Parts: sequence; structure tokens; C-alpha cells
Amino acid sequence: MIRPLIVCDVDEVIVDFVAGLDTYLEQRTLFLSRETYALTGNIHDRQTGEPIDQGRCAALIADYQSTAVHLADAVHGSIAALLDLAGWCEIKLLTNIQEAHEAARRSHLERLGLSFPVTANTGDKGPAVRALANAHRLTYGSAPVVFLDDSRGHLLSAKHHVDGISLIQFIADDAFRALVRPTSEIGLITGDWREAHDFITESVGHPARREHLAS
Repeated sequence: MIRPLIVCDVDEVIVDFVAGLDTYLEQRTLFLSRETYALTGNIHDRQTGEPIDQGRCAALIADYQSTAVHLADAVHGSIAALLDLAGWCEIKLLTNIQEAHEAARRSHLERLGLSFPVTANTGDKGPAVRALANAHRLTYGSAPVVFLDDSRGHLLSAKHHVDGISLIQFIADDAFRALVRPTSEIGLITGDWREAHDFITESVGHPARREHLAS
């Protein structure tokens, strides 16, 4: 039986990264604006309203990732959707994270209820998605591949590296997602795991549906 592969980013797709960052910044009398689709340049001093400099911004984000992101909640619906999809799809998690934070990332995901394999990556994700897809297709032939990420750059890189891949740009934060414009390369832009689940089911074909169509 064909078993589709789902490669899924973690931050802002499974883990509510931006909501957790909002809490982290509030504790430091700072806030995150949503003027552009970026973190750098959008962190402001709450007292003055002025943006902080890039160096401090980078340091804060690094500190959040090392000390506080593991406290963030799961994106609503993500755990239930992935566990349901795991009944007929292979799930691989792909996250850009420093080696020093890998253990904490895996432990956080396990506490949230996910024990899927995690691949730690740095930089462009396209080659990593290709490696996962190639390994999967050694067993399952021309199995469909779906990739979910909040970064359009990573998604388009995966499209360049993997033939026939289906792409979902998943951004949990409503305001950041509203800044993203549709493009023909991306099959779905959403922050709703019900929509993502339905898109995956339709694009790769649930086994029961495939059997029905074949009969």
C-alpha cells in the first residue's frame, strides 16, 4: 500500500512559536509588531514604542529559543491532526535548530504527545526534504510527499528539490499570515489544522478514498 510522506516544520506549525514569543517579550517590557513578515525589526520597546536594534533583537530571539520556546503551547489542532494522519501517512518532523537545543526540542514534542522522528537542520530545508523523500521512496516507490512550513523560502526550495511535492504554508499567527499573498506554487496557505488535514487528504488521497475510486 502506498504510504504518503508528510514532512512538517515545528515552529509556528506545531509549536505556537509567535504566541510564546509574545509572552516572553511582554515579561521584558517589549512587544512584537506585525508590520512585516519578520521578527527582526518588529520587536519594540513597550515604553517608547521604538524598535530595538538588530543586535539586541537577534540576542533576544536566540535566548527565547534556548530558554523559553519549550514552554510554548501546541498550535490548536496540530497534535490531533498529525496523530490522525499518522494512521496512514509517514510523519517526519524537520526543524531548523542548533545542535545544543535538539534534546530540549525532542523532549518538548514528546510532552506535547508527538514521538515522530525529528531531523535537525540548519539553513535551507530543500536538501533535507529531498533526503527524507528519497529515503521514503526507496520503500514506497513514488509515494506522494507533502511539506508544511511557515517559510515560503523553505517551501519553494523543497519544490525545487522534490518532484511532485505538495506544499502548505502554515502560519499559526493570524496577523503574520494576513501579510502573505497567494502564489501558484503553494497549494494552501492556512493557520487551521482542519484545513491542512483536509488538503492533505484530498491531495494525496486517503486509502479508503483511493479504494473507492478504484472499485
